[in-house]
Amino acid sequence: MKNNKKGISLPEIMIYFALVVVVSPIVLSVFLSCTSDYNTSTRYIRQQDKVIEATHLIRKDVEFAQGVIVDEPNKILHLTFYDGTERFWRFAGNALETSTDGVIYTSVVGELDTSGMDNSFKRIGNSLILRIQPQKTNINRSRNRNIVNPIITEFSVKYKQ
Repeated sequence: MKNNKKGISLPEIMIYFALVVVVSPIVLSVFLSCTSDYNTSTRYIRQQDKVIEATHLIRKDVEFAQGVIVDEPNKILHLTFYDGTERFWRFAGNALETSTDGVIYTSVVGELDTSGMDNSFKRIGNSLILRIQPQKTNINRSRNRNIVNPIITEFSVKYKQ
């Protein structure tokens, strides 16, 4: 038996490195593209979650309220309950805020775009219209992956004062 002591030749090493140089940018670009898609999708889903969370909180209160008053000039939703308590809702400082006394407000849901929310609460007949706009968190190339129009939700207040 003969021992083969040749090893790896210089042309084999050069071919190996040439393949690595050609393939690695392709793999890297696919990886970065997938990472970017994941990040923008995550931000888009977070925008939807913020709208759903705000809508859920207000819907729950409106459901149990006895009276619903919309103060459109001040953009405040005033709810009265059967036990005599009151709750106030408003959009301010890029957040949905609530208060039990109408003076001290606590932020409940953040990352909302309150800049163009002039008529965020509107009562039309037996309906309460709620407009919510999340902040645009996807920027630059991904700016098309934002919720661009306000989400409009309608609640029935038919049997409320």
